[in-house]
Amino acid sequence: MRNQSFNFDEALKQLQSGKNLLGTDGILTPLIKQLTEAALQAEIEHYLSTTSIDTRMAILEKRLNRHQVNLN
Repeated sequence: MRNQSFNFDEALKQLQSGKNLLGTDGILTPLIKQLTEAALQAEIEHYLSTTSIDTRMAILEKRLNRHQVNLN
């Protein structure tokens, strides 16, 4: 993940010039994207740090069995 910081000064200038806050080209779109990616990354890291490899393998095996995949 790239470590980009949101430029609040630039955002304020864009807001004052009448640019939209939201939408594909909105002022806040990069900030929302950055926050969402950081939250998802933190959730993944937390899950991986608190779940044992045995538990993860059991979950994967259940998912594969649902789709009738035989690994043996």
